[in-house]
Amino acid sequence: MLSRTLALVIACCSSASADVLIVDGTGATPESFMTIQSAIDSAQSGDTVLVTGSGTVVFDEELVLTAKGITLIADNDVAVHAKSLELASIPITERTVLRGIDFGLPGATPNNVALNVFNAFGSIRIENCDFYGRDGAAGLLNGTTPIEFGYSGYAAAEILGCNDLVFHQCNFFGGQADPLDAGQYYSCNGGDGLEISFATVSMSGCTVIAAHGAHINVDIFQDGGDGGHGLIIRDSVISLAGTVIESGDGGDGACDLPACDVGGPGGDAIRLLDSAGVLRLRDVTTLAGVGGLDGDGGGFAGDGVELRNPMGSLVLSYPSLFRDFTTASSPLRAGDDLTLTLAGLAGDTIFVWGALDTQSTFVPKFHGPYLLAGATLGPTAFALGTLPADGALELDIAIPPLPGLDALELSLQMFTQRPGGGVFFGPGSTIVLLGG
Repeated sequence: MLSRTLALVIACCSSASADVLIVDGTGATPESFMTIQSAIDSAQSGDTVLVTGSGTVVFDEELVLTAKGITLIADNDVAVHAKSLELASIPITERTVLRGIDFGLPGATPNNVALNVFNAFGSIRIENCDFYGRDGAAGLLNGTTPIEFGYSGYAAAEILGCNDLVFHQCNFFGGQADPLDAGQYYSCNGGDGLEISFATVSMSGCTVIAAHGAHINVDIFQDGGDGGHGLIIRDSVISLAGTVIESGDGGDGACDLPACDVGGPGGDAIRLLDSAGVLRLRDVTTLAGVGGLDGDGGGFAGDGVELRNPMGSLVLSYPSLFRDFTTASSPLRAGDDLTLTLAGLAGDTIFVWGALDTQSTFVPKFHGPYLLAGATLGPTAFALGTLPADGALELDIAIPPLPGLDALELSLQMFTQRPGGGVFFGPGSTIVLLGG
């Protein structure tokens, strides 16, 4: 059984387990930290930063993690919000795990972009996180005097230079555009959802929503704002599964007779700007933005997938339906139940395998990326059962005792086999085990 194998792996790895740094917002004990950033700065490669508390906790921090890989996770019964996160210069030998923390939400002073990843070449796993781009604000001179323009919304996340980044069950929201009011003469665009350049990224069970362009609220000579694009890709390899991507609508234009202005164009759900990119789609929904109205006519509608360089981009669609996989977003301790929630087609046989290390490798035969590397939990994958008529299965696995263990990250991945043959890779999930 998987539970006995977990116990064996924990016993073998406990002597090498990493330290746990507690962030409680008070620093009430010598072992705890008041801020997330101070804990990140003190952490060594492989350590876990655990944010504790109750209810909703807001950290007005621009978090920066550079040159090392750690695990950053929220504890049970606490909703953690922070200002932004920057991941940079992560070595190829390091692994970074982020679970259960939201960035850019109201209540935390917003940064322009909620997530910024650049030159991060290690394995990065981000799960159960929401990212909100900054809303465009009215233009002010010296912070007080209104001027003739506002600002467009910002993207929720920007990725530049990354070898192995996986998002699972994350949501991205582009920032809202500043509406054009009296005294302003430039329309503002909706923020994009996610921008990816020169990177290898997999996304499963995610939602990406760009913002609408600004409407023109006064009679001036001005077009409506452009709708934001859902996903912008430049020279990257992107695998999408079970994901919804929605672009913003164009803003309505104004009419100042006898001259009139058109509505802004709707955004593209996916826009490829590259010359050598690969986009893989499996059970992906794209919702293109509609053009704004008013004035001389409506703006152009966006596209579901827009190829700006059709000769250089490769788009591959896989017909198989997405299979979903969920584990606890909070860390687990001895005596807790590890709940596995699996979904697919009725009659699927469900398997789960695991590893202590991660690295993405797309396998076309199985319609998805293989996400694991290094020492596995056992010589074979574990069959967990057959999906019933409703296509859903939930299993509880007791966490065994954790002697000598501070923290350990185990990465799991599901795959399914159809009754008549055919194997399909599903998503992965990283669980964090804590001792003490």
